Amino acid sequence: MTSLQSDFGSHFGIENIPFGIASSNKHTSPQAVTRFENNVIFLADLVQSVSELQTLPNGIFSQQTLNVFAALGRPAHRLVRSAIQKLIQESKLPEGSTEDVSACQMHLPVSVADFTDFSCSEYHNLNAGLAAMGRKGLPPSWGFIPPGYAGRCSSIKISGTPVRRPVGSFWEDNMAAMRGENKKIIYGPSRRMDYELELSAVIGKPLPYGQTVTAEKAGEHIFGFIMLNDWSARDIQILEMIPLGPLNSKNSGTTMSPWIITYDAMEPFRVRGPGWKHTLPPHLAVEKDDRGLSIDLSVFVQSPERDVTRACVANSSVLAWSFEQLLAHQGSAGCGFQAGDLLACGTVSEDSDDGRGCMLEHNLPPPAVQRGYLADGVVVQFTGKCGEGVGFGECRAELLPALSTETWTIVNRGTVFTMTQFRHAFSLDKQELNEMAPPGTVTLMDRELVRTNTGHHEFEENHIHLNPEPSPDPADPLNFSNSRKVMILVLMSLYAFVTNVSSSIISSALPSLVTAFMQLHPHGPPTGILPFSKLTHLVAINNLFLGASNIWWVPLGNTFGRRPVILACLAILCATSIWAGEAKSYNSLLAARLFQGVGGGAADTLAPDVVGQIFFVHQRGRAMAIYTIFLASGSLIGGLIGGYITASMGWRWTMYISAILSGAILLLSFLFVPETLFDREAAMAVVRPEGYDKDSPVGEKAEMARVETAASTVFPEYTFARSLKIGMYRPGFFKRCITPYTTLLFPGTWMVMLHYAGLVGLIVTISTVAPQILAQPPYLWGGSVGLINVGGLVGTVLGAIYTYFTADYIVKRQAKRERHGFGEPEARLPLMFPALTIATAGALCFGFSAKAATPKAWIGLEFGNGMVAFGLMQVPSIGFNYLIESYGAWSADCFLMVVTFRAIISFAWTFFVGTWVESAGPALPFGIFALLMGVFSLTTVPVWLFGKRMRVATSKLVMKGYVRSE
Repeated sequence: MTSLQSDFGSHFGIENIPFGIASSNKHTSPQAVTRFENNVIFLADLVQSVSELQTLPNGIFSQQTLNVFAALGRPAHRLVRSAIQKLIQESKLPEGSTEDVSACQMHLPVSVADFTDFSCSEYHNLNAGLAAMGRKGLPPSWGFIPPGYAGRCSSIKISGTPVRRPVGSFWEDNMAAMRGENKKIIYGPSRRMDYELELSAVIGKPLPYGQTVTAEKAGEHIFGFIMLNDWSARDIQILEMIPLGPLNSKNSGTTMSPWIITYDAMEPFRVRGPGWKHTLPPHLAVEKDDRGLSIDLSVFVQSPERDVTRACVANSSVLAWSFEQLLAHQGSAGCGFQAGDLLACGTVSEDSDDGRGCMLEHNLPPPAVQRGYLADGVVVQFTGKCGEGVGFGECRAELLPALSTETWTIVNRGTVFTMTQFRHAFSLDKQELNEMAPPGTVTLMDRELVRTNTGHHEFEENHIHLNPEPSPDPADPLNFSNSRKVMILVLMSLYAFVTNVSSSIISSALPSLVTAFMQLHPHGPPTGILPFSKLTHLVAINNLFLGASNIWWVPLGNTFGRRPVILACLAILCATSIWAGEAKSYNSLLAARLFQGVGGGAADTLAPDVVGQIFFVHQRGRAMAIYTIFLASGSLIGGLIGGYITASMGWRWTMYISAILSGAILLLSFLFVPETLFDREAAMAVVRPEGYDKDSPVGEKAEMARVETAASTVFPEYTFARSLKIGMYRPGFFKRCITPYTTLLFPGTWMVMLHYAGLVGLIVTISTVAPQILAQPPYLWGGSVGLINVGGLVGTVLGAIYTYFTADYIVKRQAKRERHGFGEPEARLPLMFPALTIATAGALCFGFSAKAATPKAWIGLEFGNGMVAFGLMQVPSIGFNYLIESYGAWSADCFLMVVTFRAIISFAWTFFVGTWVESAGPALPFGIFALLMGVFSLTTVPVWLFGKRMRVATSKLVMKGYVRSE
């Protein structure tokens, strides 16, 4: 053949009358149709002319799927089919009801809720076992039940829709792997893409859940039949097949023919099946074995060069199981069926070279001839014909190249991915390491050799490079005006501040809450008096969900944008603060505190990410210092004012004030915090000429061409109205729920995670325990217990000053003096050493001062609190910056891991600390906390010394999502 067949009018005679869904320029909405020769008949146009059709539910043929019509059952299908045949025979089709098939666009005929793929060909099972596993044999269940598995519905596409080659994991040599000789695993585009010639029954009349049906009566539930191409990546399938069967190897696409050939139209083509040598179970037994179908099926493959080969000719009568038996078997467990469900027969193969229904069977082990698999650009076409006037038309799709053509080697050493790059990264000498630029290493400034007044030559700072490089699009957050950036920074910082105020403000009120829900009884003791250890749960549960809620907030922010998620969080924080103020019982207050934590969750992840995305590398240190002072001072100021508010206005006003503050920030954020999730690469691609490479030998000319192109490219003006837009959409939400856990492969994530968890756990524990200590003798501070946070506030301010004036300076200094203009994220890490040491000492100071319990011991408590607060300031300022600069687009996912671990530690410490301090005294718990902080602090050392090597090792993971092995 020189071309694929395109005219299938002979398949659709008056004996056929199939059903499908189509649209056209005249019939713009997809709707029910049938086909006679090359004429598509729109059924909704027939209703007024045919009285029989008027008995059906109103508008049934105007729906965009056939599911409702299919569910009516075979009597209704028979009635409609007969009425259409009569109109055709009498030439009474209404004017305008028909269009040529070439003018119509076909759509999926049914919405598929469930798809089961069986394996009914004995020859396919034998050949596939030999090709894939090196041995010829049938499944143990063969001959007793039809084997099958659940397929993927989301990738079922109508004929004509291209299918893309999938990327997945597979053995480099599956036969060698089977023998245990070579188990090297590759991750990349499938090298063995295949088709599968299949038929499928389409369920019509539903079978309710819990009911069963025998093979004798199952036909009443079948609407009709279609052809299917169940595309299969054989190399991926072989690796994943054991023990649960195929998954990703079958998910890339299943092509479905557009016309459903009715059950009645196939009645003349029933044949006797191959039969069984033993008695079948009652639900599969049939009185007469005449439920097989005789359909002549063909497979044609058109190469990218347009050459056409007929690859297979097979007849469906070879199938060992009928579709009625398939339905009866799967339904025997009571699962039920819905209209539109698909039951596919598996690959149709005969016992001949030309009758093999997939390429897998043409690639049997040597000495058999290997025919290979499908190349990109091929078009695979199935055709099926039963007899005069009855056929299936075509089922056709083109195979497109994989989205990614890169290939990774995965060494199988008991883990999914082994970090083989670490060995390479740590083998680099100093010069080789300095010449590498993994993610995080940036050109921070130009250096120029100049002649001094003394005649010597020295390097001089020329100008700061802008990193990341901004795009010319005014919607790029890096292009926002300075005033807008400052407004965003202030509002995100205030969000973090209010979140922590809301979390801690109740700490100073805990002594007052002991009797807040007490009930007096005239003839008995009062009830409802709450122990202090139970009241600490109000702080613990809030802290837990401040972190845990990011399990969904971060993926939502990565999918729909930062702006809608932050606004939603602020709305939740405001509403639940009102709820907490109105709570009438401890349990109600506890629930409100939980949801307060949910509303504040994004303040620790998406808010700092927003700040990081609007500033350049050389500005981020100071910006994060400002954010951090608000973040840290929120807990302290909340604890400071909570006692006074409780004493003067009652504890409920601590919650009302939180509601007022969060409501004000919600309004301001709606007005002045635009979306910052921006695809900078896409914007740059608009203005980058083909072949653009900034670092290539022709980079200067390429850059000039880019600038000229940018000047002539008109981006929409970024108006205030445009900035108010809420929401965007990037596919892949469920994938984004999983990908954050990949960041646990980054050493920097662990460093920041341990530091932040330990320090926040300490500061929250202090704010929870201190009011109880100071409310007792010898202190008896009463409503002034919140003053314990003065020390913390002083430590926070000093820590902010320390970070503000050193974080950016030290990076620029190193870039200027040591790194020839290159900036490294590790440059800031030495700033953490004194801070972490002071914080560890602060935990000991607080614990032993609390144990002393002398009138002047409060001084030690204040100093300890301030020392811990000083250390805490450095983690968001320096640690969060390290994550943003080292891991780029992964930073929000890193923050998710950091705050989730922080939440777990904070929850554990505050949940148990009350009881622990009461039983063991404060010295032991805080001594252990100090020991843990010391251990956590040590993780900074290897990241400081070897951080760049680690970034080299994980560079492919950062850039592509997987580690590429050498």
